[in-house]
Amino acid sequence: MIRGEVATRARRRARTVPAIVAVLAACTAGCSSTSGEEAADPGKGSRPTVLLDFEDVPAGAVTAASDSGSMGGEAEAEGINGGELRPIAGPDGQALRFPAFDSSSRPARAVLVLPADDTALDPGEQDFELGVDFMLDAVSEGANDDGNNLVQRGLSADPVQYKLQVDHGAASCRVVGDQGEVTVTSEVTTEPRTWYRLSCSRAGDEVRLVLRSEEGEVLDEVTRNVRTGSLTFDPAVPLTMGGKVGADGGVVEDNSDQLNGALDNVFVHVG
Repeated sequence: MIRGEVATRARRRARTVPAIVAVLAACTAGCSSTSGEEAADPGKGSRPTVLLDFEDVPAGAVTAASDSGSMGGEAEAEGINGGELRPIAGPDGQALRFPAFDSSSRPARAVLVLPADDTALDPGEQDFELGVDFMLDAVSEGANDDGNNLVQRGLSADPVQYKLQVDHGAASCRVVGDQGEVTVTSEVTTEPRTWYRLSCSRAGDEVRLVLRSEEGEVLDEVTRNVRTGSLTFDPAVPLTMGGKVGADGGVVEDNSDQLNGALDNVFVHVG
């Protein structure tokens, strides 16, 4: 693991509880994605795979997760209304727990945010893949929180976006580029309190969603061929996990699509 420097963006933003450390690792050539498929070899290009595995998160409330050997940035947990992230047992070690469903007028929200100040997370015209292990709570949707955002860069209103989410039990991937957009949705309904492995890849015009069990069995695979074109982001747009942040960098409170459950083994590979 390679320690990165604290991002200036992280210094500017308020934290609700003291910062502690998690792990963000850059895979070397030949590492594989958590989806069970062989990832593209990072040695073939200048942009390595980024992986958050949360193995080194100590017990207690989490407000910072550091280390980016590939990008030199630092992931930061952002919370409002008492929202926190906590380590729990995951499918292959430690995972990160997000807030439970909250229907109050000031709901707890928490999002893990990784600044992307350079082009490491910009696919452009290149092939790319993102993936995550996830588990949903028994209650994960309701007023002001009608879905579960897993991993994303960009918002629905932005000109470019890639995103993994689970809405009404159905996992999906959305890719928006400068030439088109596509949403690929699984036909398998996920069960609460059950770990799954989800990945989405773009190769040329093909966008493929794969849902696997915790053991790696393929439960569903859906492919669509749509020309999406280049995905080039404003450098200020971060990678977020478990929810959304607005253009000001603040956690979105209403219609937040807050993840009510847990994540592990978040990865993005470009090139």
